[in-house]
Amino acid sequence: GGLMARLSGKDKQAETVLTQVKDTLRDSLLFYTDISKIDASIKEKHATLIPLALVQNNEEQPVDGAQVREWAKDAFKDFGGSKTLFGKLQDEEGQEELLSKLRAKAVQQLPRQTQGTDPLLSALAALTPDEQREKFRQLLQRAMPWTPLNLTGGFGIGKDRYTCLVGVQDANEFKRTYGAMLGQCLPQGTGMTAGQIQFVESGTPGKLICFTELSGFPLPALTPLPTYLASYRKESTTIPLHSHKRISQFVQPIQFTQEQYRQFAEDFKLYLHAVVMGVLRRNPSERYELMIDQDYFSVGDEFAIRQNGLNQLQRKDIEDQLRQRYEQLRSPQQLAAMVALFEDLRRGAYKPQMRQDEIGVSSLYQTFPYKIAELLKNEYDNRLKRQAPDNAERLVEQARALLQQFTEPVSGSRA
Repeated sequence: GGLMARLSGKDKQAETVLTQVKDTLRDSLLFYTDISKIDASIKEKHATLIPLALVQNNEEQPVDGAQVREWAKDAFKDFGGSKTLFGKLQDEEGQEELLSKLRAKAVQQLPRQTQGTDPLLSALAALTPDEQREKFRQLLQRAMPWTPLNLTGGFGIGKDRYTCLVGVQDANEFKRTYGAMLGQCLPQGTGMTAGQIQFVESGTPGKLICFTELSGFPLPALTPLPTYLASYRKESTTIPLHSHKRISQFVQPIQFTQEQYRQFAEDFKLYLHAVVMGVLRRNPSERYELMIDQDYFSVGDEFAIRQNGLNQLQRKDIEDQLRQRYEQLRSPQQLAAMVALFEDLRRGAYKPQMRQDEIGVSSLYQTFPYKIAELLKNEYDNRLKRQAPDNAERLVEQARALLQQFTEPVSGSRA
């Protein structure tokens, strides 16, 4: 075609046609190259895609090349011959028009897809039961929320927190065939049950989509949190991590061990005992101070001591000074005064809170400081009863009446 055009003096038109042919061939090669790359990628492991081998249907026959050429001639017969076709190849709008004609003709001529078996069901049926379970296990595991959680340490997740939707064509048939097996492949330790899997109609053959949503979880269940606190304390020594002057108002999202909670309770008991005995004093900035060698050293405010405990070195100094004053309490009257003081502390400063449940029943909620104050009160009460068993109750009554005379309020205390 190019040679005949040159002999007739139409070199320019021939060059244009040859260029268009080269471009078309190049685009076709690039298209098939992209298809091969996509196909190779699908065959590899992918985080959100699990491919299955397609089961070929013997009833499908390939379209003959000669038949395709006949379709093209029929599609272009209304354009008025090759001259008009060459003209339309000169711009993108004309090229798009030709492609649209070819596409419409192909869709019209290709046989309609028969209402046969879903390719997904055919592909699954070609697998062994063990292979089916492995595919379903991968499906549910990859559809789970990508959150590093430890749900075995007492952090339960309510069953209603999960929503699991499986979208597939002919959902009822798929559930009947594979629903039980899918329920057996749930990831261990998630708390989700087979009854939470819902099958919904997708209308798309050959594809299954699984969506799982977790509407909430306890913050301490995050597995990176154990290392968070150590990193937080290390960084806070170099740069301030909070703009507020009292960082103790920000509760650390940590689930401590039983041993750590026990140590916090011992530290708070020591702190409360030291405040009552005058070992610790409160300064205007609401922090408590300890005198060592004629200088006052801050031990933090009450919230900080509740959350973090006492400094190890300061704890020993507080224990030593508290022991000296404790040994000076020898008379029954002094012990009765301590009983009355801790009783007033738990009922006043740490008064139980009135709360109502969902049906309107009221009850008293006893706080952690209330329990510690009660513990100290009981220790002094037991010591008093051992020393003066016959007069213990009378001495405590007298101490209650004289409480305002031998005590003074903590300056700045909101209680």
